[in-house]
Amino acid sequence: MASTTKLDVSRSVELYEEAVRLMPGGSQTKGKRPNPASYGAMPIFMSHGRGSRLWDVNGNSYIDYYGASGGVLLGYCHPDVDRAVAEQLEKGMLFSTPSEPEIECAKLVNEVVPCSEMVRFLKGGVDVNLCATRIARAYTKREIILNNGYRGWADEWNYWRNDGGMPAAFHHLNQQFRFNDLNHLEELFALNDGKVAAVSFDCAEPLKEPEPGFLQDLKDLAHRNGALVIYDECMTGFRFALGGAQEYYGVEPDIATYAKGMANGMSLGAVTGSRDIMEKTADCLISLTFGGETLSLVASIATLQICRDEDVAGHINRISQAVMDGVEEVSQRVGIPMESFGPPALFGIRFIAGDEPLPADAGTFFYTGLAKRGVMLKGSWNNVLYAHSDEDVAETLEAVEDTLLELRRARDAGRVSEEVAEATVPFNRPY
Repeated sequence: MASTTKLDVSRSVELYEEAVRLMPGGSQTKGKRPNPASYGAMPIFMSHGRGSRLWDVNGNSYIDYYGASGGVLLGYCHPDVDRAVAEQLEKGMLFSTPSEPEIECAKLVNEVVPCSEMVRFLKGGVDVNLCATRIARAYTKREIILNNGYRGWADEWNYWRNDGGMPAAFHHLNQQFRFNDLNHLEELFALNDGKVAAVSFDCAEPLKEPEPGFLQDLKDLAHRNGALVIYDECMTGFRFALGGAQEYYGVEPDIATYAKGMANGMSLGAVTGSRDIMEKTADCLISLTFGGETLSLVASIATLQICRDEDVAGHINRISQAVMDGVEEVSQRVGIPMESFGPPALFGIRFIAGDEPLPADAGTFFYTGLAKRGVMLKGSWNNVLYAHSDEDVAETLEAVEDTLLELRRARDAGRVSEEVAEATVPFNRPY
């Protein structure tokens, strides 16, 4: 069994204490804030990455399944992408006019995305989802969006949140529907007869996959009511399949949005759709100073060429399935059963009921135990990289087995909570 000594993340904790004095929450991304339950036992700040691995500021190395919240697809410091960025850097990052990489990147997106005939480039997921809804409203001359799921932090999508700053005025413009519930969608269309511009959603999450026929039935229902269909492919794009979830499930939307991994760590998003829709909305006020920033565009060109030529999605799905199957096999052998769930490209894992119950903080014990053995795996939204190898899978499963054996020992001794408390540091800040 691997060493059970406490993971040294002292420098991460020092930096976070400084960060929260300088920046609200200590991070620009809420999902990158430390988990209060595992504070002091998990890394917070990273120093560098290469391939499938990250190194924290204390020098610890990890096989990373977080994938920069989905923002990295191929792996850290992919040589082809980095080379393209370095070569473009010599020419310039931003100009007073458009540049040729915009055209080359648009050609590639149109080539690999089934629904894409024209493209608009922005900088991230919030941008592209707001852009898509503006296009849908302009094209249909309607205002209401029927949405399911998270489309980013903007007011448009978060009127229902309770954490401040969300105007209630958006409530009637953005109405949530229940996924896989066509009857609920029909009710919302009837309540908003002739007013719905689009139905917007992501096709799959670890806890949400479309039932057979649902995507086509949704599309037919939307079109009968004069509304468009928008797929948020920020997570699924180029990961489920080369053409994203629309290729994977075989149903094309009218508009699709992309971001996260499409430039392998550089900030780029895209809105794609049919020529008819996109051309007719060319004069919509959708503009940004950093539109056409060249480093992200050439990074995306290199990334998409690799995705097209090397079956990136196929590799990701194969490696993901190997981890999913391996976790279940190891856990059954150890006697602390777990299950994997969701589509392989965005899989999750969780404990399931066994002969002996586990304490509430068994999850914290498990994931901090993996971290001290050099593996960053999540309960949901794991993002396998093209750089992950069979050797990484073997090392991951060894860490899973060692951690589960340690968890079983602690459970049998009645010491799970005590050992979590010993490994962590009290978190005394708002979260």
